[in-house]
Amino acid sequence: MPRTSKARQGAVRKGKRLRVTPQCPCPVCQSDSWCLVAPDGSDCLCMRVKSDKPVTLSSGEVGYIHKLTDAIMPAQWVDRPEEKRLTDSELHARFSESCSEWRCGPGRIGELAGLLKVSPVALAWLGVGWDGQAWTMPERNHLGQIIGVNRRFEDGKKVCVIGSRRGLTYATHWYTALGPIFVVEGASDVAAGLTLGLCVVGRPSNTGGGKYLGSLLKPHNRRMVVLAERDAKDRETLPECHDPECHCCCRCFPGKFGAVETANKLKMALWRLIDWSFCPDGAKDLRAWLNSRGANPMNEIALERIAASLKRRTRNVIHS
Repeated sequence: MPRTSKARQGAVRKGKRLRVTPQCPCPVCQSDSWCLVAPDGSDCLCMRVKSDKPVTLSSGEVGYIHKLTDAIMPAQWVDRPEEKRLTDSELHARFSESCSEWRCGPGRIGELAGLLKVSPVALAWLGVGWDGQAWTMPERNHLGQIIGVNRRFEDGKKVCVIGSRRGLTYATHWYTALGPIFVVEGASDVAAGLTLGLCVVGRPSNTGGGKYLGSLLKPHNRRMVVLAERDAKDRETLPECHDPECHCCCRCFPGKFGAVETANKLKMALWRLIDWSFCPDGAKDLRAWLNSRGANPMNEIALERIAASLKRRTRNVIHS
């Protein structure tokens, strides 16, 4: 049985800063992951809340420096030794064998396809497996190496196998489909795109996977569209310190914020215009839009019409 990540007991050293944890969350956005805090508590590198001091990390991700006071600094920070970072090749050697063992039969794939309302063939192309408790979904780098595995339980809960590095989700023949390249968020949206016969690549989160995406897409001189999720937050649930005039940050509209950030990163990496767009008809994401059309995932003629409609309706999009 694969191990999954558990809450750490203290902050992990990441260069000159400490990584936040569930016990020591970010003092700015209160998240338990991704952000970094100076060991002396002088400032925080928050990856979600903007400030007037943006910082571009070596991974290509953008964070924002916030000066801290004793009033908002967590009570205790435990400095743990920095863990050895494995290379992508070492991770591939660790996970590729397990993914081969976790291959699941038509029954399990059909069960997940029924839950997501996508084609079983699409899930098979993505290498979906079953480890005895959950479906497994490999995540890859731009070279196709498996650098992590995401687990999806029957109740919809998702968690990565411990030691995983977040990567991209795509089929080995993803570039053979005609039309624009759609960059979506999450494995289920990739499965929906493959069901429609689209050229689709999935990023692991709203802003994740930028470095791998740039390397994967660089050889392809095609129109690219980053699809944003409609997940705007209820304004009443936002903290009082949130700018009431803000309508596109990781707090109030993470889907739109992530699409814009991803499109900008790709523009800088590829030196070309990159489009971003919401799905038509007010759908939350690509899978929700596909499900709303009511088409049988195995009806190729109906799916072709739906795919053509998506390509047509995402022409008038925003350039980054």
